[in-house]
Amino acid sequence: MKEGMHIFDMKLKEKYGPTYGTHVLGKPDLASSDLEILRRVMVKDFSHFEDRVDFIKVNPKDDYSLQLNALSVKTGDEWRRIRNTITPAFTTGKIKRKYQDFFQLLINAIDDENEINQQDKDVDSDIIHEEISKTKKNGISKIELLAQSWIVLVAGYETTAFTLQMVIYIISKIPEIQEKMRDEIMEVIGDKTEIDYDDITKLKYINQVVQETLRMYPPAAR
Repeated sequence: MKEGMHIFDMKLKEKYGPTYGTHVLGKPDLASSDLEILRRVMVKDFSHFEDRVDFIKVNPKDDYSLQLNALSVKTGDEWRRIRNTITPAFTTGKIKRKYQDFFQLLINAIDDENEINQQDKDVDSDIIHEEISKTKKNGISKIELLAQSWIVLVAGYETTAFTLQMVIYIISKIPEIQEKMRDEIMEVIGDKTEIDYDDITKLKYINQVVQETLRMYPPAAR
């Protein structure tokens, strides 16, 4: 384990094959790098595997905890409700717009979703099933909105810094890669004073470098 979780997993794969069982914090854990199993779990049969391992016990009375209101610890219908509400914030069209920060991006996406939900209610108010109307909770609360912004900062700060550090390490060791990256930047960006979303999507080689860095030096295990 001193070498890192990903090295530990690689050694277990070599010893036991692409799919094997372990215990993590005393709980049974199934690890797999089999592409067919991953496709079934993450796409085809995702509805059966949506919940994460509950390492963090959620106290239902702790309504104002940022940590316990984050999407990463929510389960079942609560997870689905929050995810469906914030997902529109990450569409290409929304990301292309110049918002001041991620928090504003979430607010605008939620406002759009609430407007759509209200229109649906106006149209379908006479035909909504009784059980659905009892259990359905649209939108997210203010504390849930803050929690999603908080988890993005917490999860993205150190991982981004580590990845950039490893990219710099790689290009310092292999200057040919650095030259190719620089040439691509000059070709795509040139003398522009502002870089937009479309410019970033055109940096194909740089994206490949980042992806390969993540493969070689993953900032987070699994």
